[in-house]
Amino acid sequence: MEEEIIRSPEVLSQTLNAADDVITDVPEALRPPTKPVGLGLPAGIAIATVSWLAVGLPILSLLLPEQINRLDPIHKVATLGIILTLGGLAGVISPPLGGALSDRTTARIGRRRPWILGGMLGVVAGLLLASQANTILFIAIGWIVINCCGNLLLAILNILMPDRIPEKERGTASAIIGLALPISTVLGMLLVTTVLNLTGQSIPIAYSALIAIIILLAGGFVLFYREPRLPKGAMPPFRLGEFVAGFWISPRQFPDFAYAWITRFLVFLAFFTISSFSNFFLRDVVHYAQLFPGHTVAEGMTIVTTISTVGSLVATLLGGIISDRFQRRKPFVIGATVLLALSLLIPALIHTWPAVIVSFALQGIGIGAYNAVDMALITQVLPRAESRGKDLGVMVIALNVAQFLAPSVGALAISIFASSVEAGYTSLFLVATVLTLLGAVLVQPIKSVR
Repeated sequence: MEEEIIRSPEVLSQTLNAADDVITDVPEALRPPTKPVGLGLPAGIAIATVSWLAVGLPILSLLLPEQINRLDPIHKVATLGIILTLGGLAGVISPPLGGALSDRTTARIGRRRPWILGGMLGVVAGLLLASQANTILFIAIGWIVINCCGNLLLAILNILMPDRIPEKERGTASAIIGLALPISTVLGMLLVTTVLNLTGQSIPIAYSALIAIIILLAGGFVLFYREPRLPKGAMPPFRLGEFVAGFWISPRQFPDFAYAWITRFLVFLAFFTISSFSNFFLRDVVHYAQLFPGHTVAEGMTIVTTISTVGSLVATLLGGIISDRFQRRKPFVIGATVLLALSLLIPALIHTWPAVIVSFALQGIGIGAYNAVDMALITQVLPRAESRGKDLGVMVIALNVAQFLAPSVGALAISIFASSVEAGYTSLFLVATVLTLLGAVLVQPIKSVR
């Protein structure tokens, strides 16, 4: 019969956070990781991460705008903003809730694997719905399901770093996992663009290709990944009031966590604000189709995305490895954020195709270096070892609240704060630049990480 070890939250937290002690009286699933993992586990997490990002990014940049443009070309900006906002709201709820529940999961296959599988299956269901949607309502429902379950999948995968990877290896691990973003961007965009071109712009077939990607990659990871099981009784008894209250992490008690949260929110608010409307920027301001007759805006997006990916790949690898070499996080996060702000300032001032290329190249370097090191920094400011899933889920809220608000911020900047389309996009990029710079400033007050 399994031994049941029931502790109060206070005792469990003190035991798990005891500095440099060899912990033998708590289950393996709750111990801070100390055994080197090498490159295999980070590579597996990266592959599983690709499964969601390679699906979500081309939907966001290509399929949703195209579906909406076909059904409602007159109100496409407002309609896209509403749909992305609703999807973002769903994505805010699922990561912290799923993370907190996974902290308490005692399934035979582990704490996190059931939730990875559930997130994957939910995304597949949403993709099937969106692929057959012929009204704005069903497109919206499809995206809400996709984003809710996809963000759950991504959040649980992120938890595996503090669960299984020692702190001294997290810069390199974060770099490897960070490669998922640029790889996913190119893979997803090229796949969808190619399928659309080969099938006469068939959106249902494009969605089918994305279903195959997520089943192959996420399903394969679930099949081969192994983790310690959490024994029944290892966590304090479930009480709804304490469970709900646990989602509040006091900025006064944990200021470093608060600064990291706000910084991540501001950076990704800027990033998602631009990402949500880049397609329309090429279409309505740069006039890509008129500049290059016979070529689609989707092809233009694929070109600049590929350029961005090249810079991101190099910056991601170098940023994480060098960060581990010097055991420093903050200088890399600040520098990457400032570079990202510069990349957003360029299209605010110059509305030309060459300027877009330069902007995306710098954006790739900035976001690549940022992603490589920021996640390592975040795992070092989590408040409690026994609630890593919930705490990291709360951190993921920063990204998802940004995704939730970004379409509305972008639509307001374009439609309300300017008198023309060109001026509207100038204000859009200026707002994003300011948000990013504020994010860079707020990294400095973090004290527990160098």
